[in-house]
Amino acid sequence: MSQFRYTVDVLRVANGGDAVGKLPDGKTVFVRGALPGERIEIDLVEQKKSFARGKLRKIVTPSQDRVEPGCEHSARCGGCDYWHTSYENELSLKVNAAVDTLKRIARVELPEPVVHGAKSHTGWRTRATLTSDRRSGNLGFVARASRHVIDIEHCPVLSEELNAALTEIRNLPGSRAGRIFFESDGRGGVVLEGKQATEAWIRGRVHGVVGVGGKETVLATQSHHIAPDDFEVPAGRFRQGNTQMNHVLVQRVTELLRGSKRVLELYCGMGNFTASFADACDAVFATDVDAAAIETLDQLVSRMNLPVETRTCDLDAEFPDFQANTMLLDPPRTGAAFAAANVHQCGADRVVYVSCDVATLARDIGTLAGAGFSLSQLEFVDMFPRTAHIESIAVLTRQ
Repeated sequence: MSQFRYTVDVLRVANGGDAVGKLPDGKTVFVRGALPGERIEIDLVEQKKSFARGKLRKIVTPSQDRVEPGCEHSARCGGCDYWHTSYENELSLKVNAAVDTLKRIARVELPEPVVHGAKSHTGWRTRATLTSDRRSGNLGFVARASRHVIDIEHCPVLSEELNAALTEIRNLPGSRAGRIFFESDGRGGVVLEGKQATEAWIRGRVHGVVGVGGKETVLATQSHHIAPDDFEVPAGRFRQGNTQMNHVLVQRVTELLRGSKRVLELYCGMGNFTASFADACDAVFATDVDAAAIETLDQLVSRMNLPVETRTCDLDAEFPDFQANTMLLDPPRTGAAFAAANVHQCGADRVVYVSCDVATLARDIGTLAGAGFSLSQLEFVDMFPRTAHIESIAVLTRQ
């Protein structure tokens, strides 16, 4: 046996999906694709001072929660993490890992979390980016921990519209040249973007394609919980890729904001939350660093006659001058460190924090705890089934 090959017992799954075990010398080792309770054989691929990484070679003793993957590319594709277990066990593993991370970093007492499982763990994704490899001719998604592109003919998590478009895009000349972003337009069609995605390139060849490039629009209702049925937003802008679960997320945030008359909304984007809660408020101040997103939100606010003032703002260095009952945060993965440190400026006695990264959420909860807030409610919304990601909602109240 190689000196870099070991048999280890899997103890748990960490935030991010890595299985955790111990090497004979006691060092922690992280391995993809294994489950708690399994005995596995691994090859070490990376050694650090305090931990190591291994590659799964063989499952010696499988978990009773292990299932036959529903995707033929699951062992290599970097898009998903949990095809090797049931969805119920996946959800439990993700929630437990998130709770462990919050306890370890935030160092605060956690309430019993409320968990909203995905309505469907297949066919949910309405936007994605295809990558091509000229050398191999492959078109699909990048392999985990690699630059290799896996050739994908059908992806179980893509919507029907995207899979239909994928089949036909693969047959187009030039489809192996660069990246292609495609998304549902909310009407059953697909919008393409990419250097090679011209009208001449796709006309009459890809079923359902309604246009190419940034000049196209998509229906806001495929991402916004509440918006006029005919309200359109520019294609290619950030929005949640799981329409069903975004509606659950927005509904929960709206319910949590009920009774808040003055709301300071930071990282508002195009108004995914704003459109749902603002009509019950006396005043809302919504801000984001993305000027184009604010421009779209302004149009939505005008259309719906909402009591919302907007402004473009660098939220990593500037805190808005607005007095509020509640501060709503929905930052990118980097979190909201500056806002958490300056919450006293708006006078809010309540913070509703939506996060796509539990580690930065935990860091910012620690900051808010130091400012006199306690974590009163915690919820998880599984926006990304079959992946290791999970969306969090934390409610903090001033003590």
